[in-house]
Amino acid sequence: MELSAPLIQLDLITPQLIVLAAAILLLLLPLFWRSLRREFLAAIALAGIAAALAATFWLWSRPGWGFAGMVTVDRFALAFQALFLLGGLLTVLISFNRIEEEYVQHGDFFGLLLLALFGLMVMTSTTHFLVIFLGLEILSIALYVLAGYRKMRVDSLEAALKYLLLGAFATGFFLYGVALIYGATGQLEMAHIREAAAAGGAGWLLPAGALLVLIGFAFKAALVPFHMWTPDVYQGAPTPVTAFMSTGTKAAAFAVLARLVSIAVPVETIAWGPVLAVLAVLTMTVGNFMAIVQSNVKRMLAYSSIAHAGYLLVALAAGNAAGRSAILYYLLVYTLMNIGAFGVIAWLGRSGREERLTFESYRGLGYRYPFVSLAMAAFMFSLAGIPPTGGFLGKFFLFAAAVRAEYIPLVVIAVLNAVVSVFYYLRLVVNLYMREAEEPAEAGKAHPLLIAALVIALIGVVWLGVAPGGVLGAFNTAATAGM
Repeated sequence: MELSAPLIQLDLITPQLIVLAAAILLLLLPLFWRSLRREFLAAIALAGIAAALAATFWLWSRPGWGFAGMVTVDRFALAFQALFLLGGLLTVLISFNRIEEEYVQHGDFFGLLLLALFGLMVMTSTTHFLVIFLGLEILSIALYVLAGYRKMRVDSLEAALKYLLLGAFATGFFLYGVALIYGATGQLEMAHIREAAAAGGAGWLLPAGALLVLIGFAFKAALVPFHMWTPDVYQGAPTPVTAFMSTGTKAAAFAVLARLVSIAVPVETIAWGPVLAVLAVLTMTVGNFMAIVQSNVKRMLAYSSIAHAGYLLVALAAGNAAGRSAILYYLLVYTLMNIGAFGVIAWLGRSGREERLTFESYRGLGYRYPFVSLAMAAFMFSLAGIPPTGGFLGKFFLFAAAVRAEYIPLVVIAVLNAVVSVFYYLRLVVNLYMREAEEPAEAGKAHPLLIAALVIALIGVVWLGVAPGGVLGAFNTAATAGM
């Protein structure tokens, strides 16, 4: 028997290599030149992300596979990579203002952020469970450190510890699930798992393993009842890290779950629809009703993030191409509006040395800071699903996919939950414009990079709510790739 080298195509992983090179550069440069300016470090991070984004668009017309089938670069993967890179770019922009005030002036923050971005891209550029695990661990380790980056603050260290412990449990569930799947089929590649299951003989091990994998990613996506870590971690982590975590990790989890239910373990093996429908009802209901009673804006957005995961599950339960396309579209809108909202918190969220995080602390800021308040109002309207924002069309596409799959009761519950969410989103808008502050509040001077992030996010949210055609067409193509 002759040994042969696996097919290695480095061009397929060009975006990942660019991001990894930029991350290593950011981690090493400050060791040799301690006097490097923050602007220079931010420029390296932004240049790396921009180059990776260009490489992603270049690969759009030339998908393929390599590394003995362990890397699968189809349009579904590339669409998610573009989402991650956009989220990473916006996160770097909103981070810059906060770094000026409280972060160590080294490249480790940006380096770790790009390492987390690299992990996200690895997770979604494969259908092999071993590579998914490698990407998951790279992502998780970087986020553990970033969550506790404000090491002089107890709430930040508490956030890092909780995320570490519960993240370890999630990884354990995932690995046990993969072990059972391998024991049932002898395969780790999703298409081969499906073929082995179709041949028979998998028994109960395959559905049991698939459910454990679902639980593992349910922790990462903050699905009820696996959401316990979310409010405390979101509150304690630095605001830019929270923004990145709430969008990137959720998107990666749904990318893997979409492949799991469509390729590896299809509906012939597990009736995914009812399972995901129950999770969706629990997730969006608990998320919305817990968000109502919050007085802290970051905790409100944490429970809001849980609720939005429930909306995404509605489309995933549909199990069709329209659902996958809707998930991509909604995640794009969610990335813009959620990172935009956290960018506003990074700008308005300081009064002296104290963080302005309660609803009451935003009273009267609407007229003192008209642009940033208008942006925050637009992001809240979009999160609530009010037209003509991207959030409205995103929810429409999610629910339409479920209607097409005849999940009418689930859609009715989702619509009622969306109505409930309007209360706590508009609560912040009311405090911005309709209530006077007892004492005039001042916000710190915004860095031009943060302003640029808010402009990009605001234009994107409005544009996707008015003219979705081109983006939706690309996502419709991506939704059928490799499925």
